Amino acid sequence: MNRVFLVVSVVLGVALVCGCGLKTRDRHHGPEPEAVEVPEEDDSDDLDIENGIETDAVEQEAPLPMETEFLVWDVHVDETPHPGRIRDALTRTLKFTFDNTLDRLLTGQIVIEAPPGVSLVPGKTVGWRLRGGRSAEIPVQLVIIEGAPLGRVTLPVTITVLGETYRSRQLELYKWLDVRCIGPFPAGADGGFSTAYPPEDGVDFDRACQWEGTEFVWRRLPLEGLHPDGMVDFNEIFGEGAEGCAYAALGVHAEAATGVMLAFACDSPSTVWLDEQQVINAPEPLEEEAIVEVLLEKGRNTLLVKCCAAEDGWAFVLGVVGKQRELPSGVAFDLVLRQAPESDTDDAEQAVAE
Repeated sequence: MNRVFLVVSVVLGVALVCGCGLKTRDRHHGPEPEAVEVPEEDDSDDLDIENGIETDAVEQEAPLPMETEFLVWDVHVDETPHPGRIRDALTRTLKFTFDNTLDRLLTGQIVIEAPPGVSLVPGKTVGWRLRGGRSAEIPVQLVIIEGAPLGRVTLPVTITVLGETYRSRQLELYKWLDVRCIGPFPAGADGGFSTAYPPEDGVDFDRACQWEGTEFVWRRLPLEGLHPDGMVDFNEIFGEGAEGCAYAALGVHAEAATGVMLAFACDSPSTVWLDEQQVINAPEPLEEEAIVEVLLEKGRNTLLVKCCAAEDGWAFVLGVVGKQRELPSGVAFDLVLRQAPESDTDDAEQAVAE
């Protein structure tokens, strides 16, 4: 990984992070939460949301033992990839789920400590009232401001019931390119470089690949492999000592046919395709970045990278820029906001809000 790491700041810093500063409209708008109205003639509705209002004072019954699990709750982020420029504002929906296991009305608040650079709709505090034995969902729209690079953002979330803190957790979200990987396929002659494995016949994230009696499936990179500079290191994905050839793929969108430059570097023998057309072929590790001019067709284009394991490293960087080292207008990547498991509280390499 040594040679690749030296060119990361040049390739990805310019190509993906610094080169995406032109403004475009946000391409995804999550639903704005609305108060759930309870019809007077029907008392069967589960939830009443009172955004930003102190609802805890409504319930006057005896206090509850907060150490018990009488309110089951969780939160999930919309992880569906959407086209976007890296430095555009990113909007996604957080969905809070509640399950009131008691036979009495509960009132409380969702309190989200949004860091600088993150805004929430309807706000950082959402009041709620949930009837006994009922379940409900509460959507909250999250917006990461324009100009934020790739990286992690942390949102401490606290749930209160009857004015007291019930449960808290750290919500870890990662803004990254929606890169998928598959492999490693067993190496054949020349380490597998000249072997055409199934991904070279077409990329379909929903379709498994069969090779020598083994099934391989596309998967997202592990969270520990999400580098803010955009580098993809297969040793972090498959583990040190893994052998063979692996592939990574990424969607690039163009509003019209557009010429761009691909800037690529890799520690090991590698090949790059754009929509199944080979554009880079490097049987030896690239000492310096390779730059080639390609044409993006209107709509979604797929970049596919093949890397064969080598002793010196197994990582690559790939940038998409215009001739002026900026991402051309109308070109976007598949971006995703991913959620870490609740137990994942490791220090971030770079927070979005920093």
